[in-house]
Amino acid sequence: VYAHTAFGDAKRDGVVDETDATILASNWLDTADVSWETGDFNNDGIVNEIDATLLAANWQNETISSTSIPEPSVVAGLLALCLAGLLGGRRRG
Repeated sequence: VYAHTAFGDAKRDGVVDETDATILASNWLDTADVSWETGDFNNDGIVNEIDATLLAANWQNETISSTSIPEPSVVAGLLALCLAGLLGGRRRG
C-alpha cells in the first residue's frame, strides 16, 4: 500500500469513486491473484465485505482534499454488496 493512497482507491488516482467500486464488485469473493488493484485493500487474500467497508469509508475522498458527496444510489449499492457478503455470499475459487 502506498503512503498517500486511501483505502478503496484501487486505481491509485487519488479519489475513491465508482470505478473503484466496479473493480471491487467485479472481483467480489475472489481469492486467486488478488491485490490492492483488484479490491483486496486489507491484504487478507480475499475481496469481501471488509474491503467494501474500507472503500465506503473513503467514498469520494481525495488524497489531497474533497467536498464531494456520494450519489445515494451508489452508496445504497455498496451497502447492498456488503450485506450480501455478510448474509452468506459464496466463495469462488
